Amino acid sequence: MTDAILIYDSDNAGTMAILRAIPILKAAGITVKILQVTDAKDPDEYINNFGVEAFGSLVQNSMDYTDFQMKIVKKQFNTDKHEERLKAVRKMIEYANEIDNELEKQMYMQKISEEFGVDNKIVSEQAIKNKVSLKTSKKQIQKVEKIGEQTVSEIYKKRERILLSFMISGKEFFDQAIDLIGDEVFLVDLHKSILKRIKNMYIISKKVEEAQLINYFPDLEEQKKVNNIISEIELFSEKEHDKILKEQLKVISNKIIDSKIEGITNKIKDCDSLEKDNLERELAGWLSKKLQVKKQIK
Repeated sequence: MTDAILIYDSDNAGTMAILRAIPILKAAGITVKILQVTDAKDPDEYINNFGVEAFGSLVQNSMDYTDFQMKIVKKQFNTDKHEERLKAVRKMIEYANEIDNELEKQMYMQKISEEFGVDNKIVSEQAIKNKVSLKTSKKQIQKVEKIGEQTVSEIYKKRERILLSFMISGKEFFDQAIDLIGDEVFLVDLHKSILKRIKNMYIISKKVEEAQLINYFPDLEEQKKVNNIISEIELFSEKEHDKILKEQLKVISNKIIDSKIEGITNKIKDCDSLEKDNLERELAGWLSKKLQVKKQIK
């Protein structure tokens, strides 16, 4: 497939979905156009009301993705005001920097220049600055991610090992943890890898083959660590299992949720109005999850 026509739903969620899809499809070498179905809720209803030929005409007049991005940006910002106009230009330059093809990118920046009355040379210079700044930010993020595991306390790592041991020992423990927190349970990389493996095992055979799990890791040091994790549950009597499991779930889930809330809150401070609505909904979801955890684990 070399062409894609994305059907535009005018609500915020639909708009954000289209904006996210554009660079992904472009990177795959796909030509992207945007279709807005008017006077009907979807293509089926439009065809039923107006016929196949009318819909074909609508498709033929699909909007170029650059025009769509321009349209959305103009809705976001009042370009009659100087500060808002600057924000609109910066946003359009962000979109331009998502394009890999240099000729297409130059044509996009020419369009920005003509639309907003800004010298093309200035637009190009700003695009280069933004790209350098983005690369620097990515390096900083990677650096933080690299040291992130090192900042996790040994006590917290121990909690992760205990919870993981419970999850390995029985599917009921596994389901309880996943239902409460989801897949993003662990911070330690090895623990993430173990979780991924046992999840596949439960899907295939409804149980974890411990020897197979250990042998999945080729490094001998990692094999020892996995074996020790499997044995963690043996430190507790069966009577203690419920209490110990809940204790680990409470601490770990609160840490994960608080981290998500902090991250989204920081994003909201710097985002545009279109993205803000989605982030606020996501934030509300995590706040609700925090209350849910509090009710479930007493």
